[in-house]
Amino acid sequence: GVIDWGDLCLGPPGMDLQLLWSFLPAAARPEFLAAYGPVAEDDLLRARLLAFGLNALLVLYGHQTGNEAVKAEAVASLRRAAEG
Repeated sequence: GVIDWGDLCLGPPGMDLQLLWSFLPAAARPEFLAAYGPVAEDDLLRARLLAFGLNALLVLYGHQTGNEAVKAEAVASLRRAAEG
C-alpha cells in the first residue's frame, strides 16, 4: 500500500482532524485531544462537518460501485461522527 501524507499539516487543522470524528469513538476523543494539544472549537466543528461530507460521499461511491465494504465503513464513520 501507499500512504499519501501530502495533505496532512498543509491546511487548517480541520482537514486533519476529520479523522478524529471519522475513526475514533466518542470515548477515545478526549485522550486523543489531550495528546494532540489545543484545538479551537471552530476547527473541531469544521473537522466534524468535513467528516460528515467525506463519509457521505464515500457511502454514495460505495453504493454506486457496488463496493459494500466501502459503503459499510463509511456508514460506520457517519455513525461515529454523529456520536456526541
